[in-house]
Amino acid sequence: MAPLLGYWKLRGLGQYIRTLLEYTGTKYEEKLYIFDSEPSWPDDKFNLGLDFPNLPYYIDGNVKLTQSVAIMYYIGRKNNMIGKTDEEKMYVDMLVNQAIDMRMRYAYLVYDPAYEEKKPKYLNEDLPKTLKMLSDYLGDKTWVLGDQITIPDFIFHEVLFVNLDLDESCLDNYKNLQAYIKRFEELPAIKKYQASPRFIKSPINAPFAKIGNK
Repeated sequence: MAPLLGYWKLRGLGQYIRTLLEYTGTKYEEKLYIFDSEPSWPDDKFNLGLDFPNLPYYIDGNVKLTQSVAIMYYIGRKNNMIGKTDEEKMYVDMLVNQAIDMRMRYAYLVYDPAYEEKKPKYLNEDLPKTLKMLSDYLGDKTWVLGDQITIPDFIFHEVLFVNLDLDESCLDNYKNLQAYIKRFEELPAIKKYQASPRFIKSPINAPFAKIGNK
């Protein structure tokens, strides 16, 4: 039986999981939940045997996981994408956490009732600082760990995607990050996925977000 990924019918914290599954060629099924409509997440929430019911969830036989990072590591381990040496695995841990921090900073902004008030500081101060750090770290490497693609690359790609949606000029000063996105999206499996009906380009966020909700 194919693994089952459950998440909202939007990108959110599920898109980098979908992209990793597609890249690895994992045969999976997906249950897409819709806000205030069927299928209903509240109807399933406590009936799936999840230890900590939440979205996204991933069910693979007896394995029943929630938390997007735990799911990424599970898929990554099965496909040798979390680094080969102890040192590499240590840096993958750091990079995953950095990517999630950047993704959550975006989320805190777009779900904040004071979005319009806080947006200028985010775009002019906070985001450039983290983008410069990422750009400096990437340097002229192919992927964040070097020549091998690993799970943080999938999260960083989504981080850059959502911030470009917020401000299409945010990467103008970071040519290597522009090339990084292009390189990622030109991977044959990713390119095929993005051209398929399974791919979710939008919405990025839930209906109650201030942007990216359509």
